[in-house]
Amino acid sequence: MNGAKRHILGIGVLYLMVNFPFVWWVKIGITGVGVLKRAKNIDIDMPGVPVPIAFVPAPFVYQIEQALHDLCAPIRCRFYWGSGHTEWFWFPAAAAALVVIGGLWAGYVWLVDYYTGTRIFETLISIFI
Repeated sequence: MNGAKRHILGIGVLYLMVNFPFVWWVKIGITGVGVLKRAKNIDIDMPGVPVPIAFVPAPFVYQIEQALHDLCAPIRCRFYWGSGHTEWFWFPAAAAALVVIGGLWAGYVWLVDYYTGTRIFETLISIFI
């Protein structure tokens, strides 16, 4: 069982991987052991190489992952059988995952600003807008 599911708050890492050289397939998953270790684990069963492109540690990560999987279910693809085979989607699913991952990181930066009185969030927003 995944370490993220065993933790009392469901703390784990939500990640997005792309399959190289088949970049039209992306994986949305969670891990309690680290993204690179997870990529190495699933690489055994699948064609291509999974390359992590985004991640975020989060509480209740299992529920977040399941919500993303439900949202992206119409574009799920199964191109192999083995570890993690149900968590692969066509490339447009990356947009939903990146919004969630980016939103969580933005929330963390905002919290740091709130408690420390810094203006990191405001500075980052001014760069991107």
